[in-house]
Amino acid sequence: MLSTRSSVPCCSHATTCLPAFPKTSRISLQHDNRRCSRVQTKAYVEPTATFAITQQAIAYAVVLGGDLYVERRSKMPPQIPVALAGVAGTLAAVAILNSGQESLVGVGMITGLITAGALLAYHAKRTAEIVDEDADWPGPKAVPGIIALISFFELCVFIQGIKSEL
Repeated sequence: MLSTRSSVPCCSHATTCLPAFPKTSRISLQHDNRRCSRVQTKAYVEPTATFAITQQAIAYAVVLGGDLYVERRSKMPPQIPVALAGVAGTLAAVAILNSGQESLVGVGMITGLITAGALLAYHAKRTAEIVDEDADWPGPKAVPGIIALISFFELCVFIQGIKSEL
């Protein structure tokens, strides 16, 4: 990408020459009246931001996998297909982000955004539907509520990633 100012390639040494005078000036613009600067390509998302997003997404996938283990030991009905879909969607987003192709960064962000949003909605609905008859602490709503909260945080991570891409 070129800079936001109007620029015209004029040199053979990979530079872009910007007008030395405003466009409204009547002075004829020749090569001598231009300043040459190196072309800077703007990356979609900074590599450090992509690295941080993938780290958090992997931690999120581990938490979703841990949810499978907790559900197997509790009295709650198993939600194995949903949890596996969440882990698979999150790991797919991580794989796309780490593919090294800048054109696929947006696809990876949207994949993670959709996965986290769907799991947030699912676990929030599940938390609301569970009847809390137990007097024990933390109760049956704790795990789905915590997963919903973590899904919200992961949703925010992918939203910030998409915002930094734009």
